[in-house]
Amino acid sequence: MISNVRTIGASLTSVTRLIAIFSLGIVVLFLCLRTVSAAHPGHGDQSFRYTLGIFPFVSLPHVEELFIPVVLRMRQSLGKGVSLRTSSSFEKFMQNLTDAEYDIAFIQPFDFVRIATKAGYLPLVALERPPSANIVVKANSEIKDLTGLRGKVLGMPPAVAAVSYLTKVALMNSGIDLDKDIELHYLRTHDDCIEELAAGRVDACAMALLPLRLAQSRISISLRLIKQTSSISSPLFVAHMRVPKHDRDIIKRALLNFDQTRAGRETLHFKPVNESDYADVREYLRQLRELEDDDMLKVP
Repeated sequence: MISNVRTIGASLTSVTRLIAIFSLGIVVLFLCLRTVSAAHPGHGDQSFRYTLGIFPFVSLPHVEELFIPVVLRMRQSLGKGVSLRTSSSFEKFMQNLTDAEYDIAFIQPFDFVRIATKAGYLPLVALERPPSANIVVKANSEIKDLTGLRGKVLGMPPAVAAVSYLTKVALMNSGIDLDKDIELHYLRTHDDCIEELAAGRVDACAMALLPLRLAQSRISISLRLIKQTSSISSPLFVAHMRVPKHDRDIIKRALLNFDQTRAGRETLHFKPVNESDYADVREYLRQLRELEDDDMLKVP
């Protein structure tokens, strides 16, 4: 009887060892598969997330209004997660771009030339309409053109914004001395500028067309355009080179077809783009560098 008990005990010990070895093998296999999945996320892997950064040209509610449909389109096309991020300032966004914190980003043309290419980003698509600076005043303002801004306060987005560069060149071409003839009031976003204009704290605003249209839909004052500057190459989507080419191609197709969606038809239309399309921005920076002693105008 004792012998039988010992035999059964030995058998149970052997079975226990086999189970332990088998369980350990399962754990090791799971960890290996998880490592491979993290390194090479597959189609349909919603646990993997790309980060999409949007330069803060409008307030957060407007960023979400414009780009959440884009995020949903990317998620659907990729079968992977995409998280939307912006920043509290142009300067902070530019630093994040320099550090390549975003997998995908929507950026202004000057940042593409100055920062993105050096940080390892590749162009995907650009906005169809090239940007210009639109200088607006209240409809009942006595200001008729740029020369009427002498002695006035002009609100603009941050100094590093494309609209601000375009505006300053237009002012200088109109004979206005930026140091003596006018007060430039830099604000955090285009939205902030229109609020300052409505409150009477600035006499005019320089804005891009898309934020201007968004602002007009929610303000009670009437605006009048006094100057639309010349345009340059468009803001664009870029992807870091760490994003596989297969996924970059999917994102590009999704954005080029975005105008087939309701949100795309109403707001954002995109076109194919190459790095060579931004030669005009490089030249613009060189010309502006001759007029202003600003390290941010240096062309890499």
